[in-house]
Amino acid sequence: NSETAWMVVANRLISVAAIALTTLLTVRQKKLTTLLAQQITQLDTKTRELQRYTSIAAHDLREPVRNIQSLVDVLRKRYRTALDKPGAQMLDLIHEGAQRMAHLIGDLLEYSRLGIAVEFKRIDLNTLVSDVLKDLDRTIKASDATVNFTDLPIVHGYEIGLRQLFQN
Repeated sequence: NSETAWMVVANRLISVAAIALTTLLTVRQKKLTTLLAQQITQLDTKTRELQRYTSIAAHDLREPVRNIQSLVDVLRKRYRTALDKPGAQMLDLIHEGAQRMAHLIGDLLEYSRLGIAVEFKRIDLNTLVSDVLKDLDRTIKASDATVNFTDLPIVHGYEIGLRQLFQN
């Protein structure tokens, strides 16, 4: 019967089209999967390179900061009494700045390891924001800005991330 023959042909055409479409989709999916795997490999490589670079940079920056801290400590011990009040305050500011810089370098090193091991701890946000304001003191003064905060909580969190949040 011609009607039945037509249905058989239509069903075969639909089957062939479905197989062809499935094959095309499978080939496309395999190409996309391969491309994604290559991009993940490249990203992993770049991440490792960035972690190595950050680690080396942080390590290399630590030594000059240690030297500054040592020299300032010597100056503070030997010449503090010989300096006037502004001179002693400048030494104290240099000392505090070197300590903050050492802390920031440590944070940079820790940040480079992000995803490897993140340590959450209790953080007094009042202290953290005060430290950030010290770091930004010159910028704040240069722009005639005023920063006010009161009674921030103690939170359980990631210090570097919170520091960046308030700094930005």
